[in-house]
Amino acid sequence: MLIWALGPVFADDGVSGALFGDSRPGFAQLLAALHPKPAFDVLVTMDEAFGGMPDVMWLARLLPKAEIAMRSNNRDVQATLCRNGAGLAVLPRPLGDSIADIEPVDLGEAPPGRDTWIGYHRDMKRQARLRALLNLVIERLAN
Repeated sequence: MLIWALGPVFADDGVSGALFGDSRPGFAQLLAALHPKPAFDVLVTMDEAFGGMPDVMWLARLLPKAEIAMRSNNRDVQATLCRNGAGLAVLPRPLGDSIADIEPVDLGEAPPGRDTWIGYHRDMKRQARLRALLNLVIERLAN
């Protein structure tokens, strides 16, 4: 897992809400109402049901004053939000590496790692296809 970000992050200033009739702002006015915020002030993170995950607690500890822009339990959604400038996101390395528009961010401390467990019945221990799968998984996760 690494932290990923896209250039400046934009936040609504509270003025550009829904107005009706002649007073409805056009696209240019909406863009003018948005102002850039430093990337470390805005986060895309897991929804509250997953608030106890190690990477969520790590991010909250390192950036305690950051605003939560969006929450999702789907890392692909988080990556898309990050790519679209919604804020910093903690993403699995293969996912972050696959998106050209975002870059890893060094917060001075690596995010917590994850253990991967594979369960199988002991009778399958010597099967060639299981050994091939395990070797592939170990190879991919090691890199």
